[in-house]
Amino acid sequence: DRLGFYDTLVHPTNEQTTNLCGDWGAFSSNLLLTGLGLGGYYLVISLIIVDVLLLMRRPISMPLVRTVGWIGSLAGLTAVSAILTPSFSPGPIIGAGGYLGTLGQGFLETHFATAGALILAVSMIFGGLLLCTDYALLGIGYQAMTMAAGGAHRVHGLIWRSRSGKSERIARR
Repeated sequence: DRLGFYDTLVHPTNEQTTNLCGDWGAFSSNLLLTGLGLGGYYLVISLIIVDVLLLMRRPISMPLVRTVGWIGSLAGLTAVSAILTPSFSPGPIIGAGGYLGTLGQGFLETHFATAGALILAVSMIFGGLLLCTDYALLGIGYQAMTMAAGGAHRVHGLIWRSRSGKSERIARR
């Protein structure tokens, strides 16, 4: 009858809660870490971003579509963390993806090989982010590519000018 209880000699209980938010903070952090693993950090960061947008009085269009996309990206992120880093865990014994990541990993790996499961989970992340951010992700990618292309064009121009200057100096001799 004592099978489900911890021995206080092996696992001593703390006299006081050391979480800054008290008992409720300890309960919610335990719930986030065991349920979502590393996805708990993604949840908290996403909530901070949504709060900042709401405090700036920016309207959020299509909240249902954005929520579905965000949930898809969360499921993909937890599955990727469960597949790639099974032993790295911020706290829960179930793994780095928590119970959601382990569920996603189990579902994906029963139907696909590990590489296929990883490709599908990463696709879920990007597809969910595209739905959630209203293609702002593509705009950021476009700006990064134009900056990289502009830098490559400048470097190409510098190399071309330095080579043409050398050929003119060689021709003058």
